Amino acid sequence: MATEWRTHPVEGRLPIIREAPEYVLTASDGRTISSVDLAGKVRLETFVYTRCQDVCPLVSAKLARLQRVLAARGLLGAKVLLTSITLDPAYDSPGVLARYAAGFGADPRAWLYLRGTPAETRRLLAAYGSVGRPGQELAHSDWIFLVDGQSHVREIYSERLFDPDRVLADIVGLAAARPPR
Repeated sequence: MATEWRTHPVEGRLPIIREAPEYVLTASDGRTISSVDLAGKVRLETFVYTRCQDVCPLVSAKLARLQRVLAARGLLGAKVLLTSITLDPAYDSPGVLARYAAGFGADPRAWLYLRGTPAETRRLLAAYGSVGRPGQELAHSDWIFLVDGQSHVREIYSERLFDPDRVLADIVGLAAARPPR
């Protein structure tokens, strides 16, 4: 399967890379969250697990800094959400996810830590392009997906190449765009 990459917006706009998968997951506060519930909001979506000692804390730290900037601009929650989906639903209970999220200062109204069943997690990973593999040793990528309000993936960032100014500009552009009719 070919990986889709682009380095610059086309005509100043982010192209649609693919559709983001639909899901129904459980948030760290026990609420059921559907991707349909998130329609109309731009979101950064990533996969993490709480026992990770590699890329997950790095991704979460970068999202924590971005969360503060988005909140200061009045975008967080109102127009933009952050979603972190666990790769390890067997271990990452809602309580474990809530403690992990609190460690990064995640605003539970705007930065959702989500979990599904192992089967749902595998389905989401496959839909996003096999970014991870649940199991004893959880192998996964450091990808962060930018999803527009119509559930289109518009950009895929890497933690290693995560430029907060570029990400913020991409988010602001999508949040300001009018949805197609």
